[in-house]
Amino acid sequence: VVGAQRLVGVAVDRTAAEVCSFIAEHALTGSGIGIADAHIALAALESRCSLWTLETALLRVARRLRLPPFA
Repeated sequence: VVGAQRLVGVAVDRTAAEVCSFIAEHALTGSGIGIADAHIALAALESRCSLWTLETALLRVARRLRLPPFA
């Protein structure tokens, strides 16, 4: 498990205030994602993980944040 965490990375828990700051900083208000998706986008951005989703709005945000494409 520890080896897998090093390979994948570990997301840091963020408070609602930190996620709201992330939303404001990246102008995500009105982007069509909710607070849960914003948490996911922030975690992926901080850990530089690919984000695999079928949600169009979250996919647009992932591209806007230049997250690595899912391979």
